[in-house]
Amino acid sequence: MNSNEIQGRVLLGITGSIGAKDSVKLIGLLCAKHEVQVVASASSPAFFDLASAQYATTCSRRYFERGNWESNP
Repeated sequence: MNSNEIQGRVLLGITGSIGAKDSVKLIGLLCAKHEVQVVASASSPAFFDLASAQYATTCSRRYFERGNWESNP
């Protein structure tokens, strides 16, 4: 999926040993400067809805697809 195919929302699966509550906090901190809104998905506590496609793709690629939790952009 490229940025042109995203229509406003990106669902990301959070993997690893951290819990859902901590995942929300972590995603919020990492993506705050990109103005990404973080909302827990009703379908599963392990998925999160990053609303704002323009910034969500950047955030997801940098932090989640590679599992690079602590790196700065």
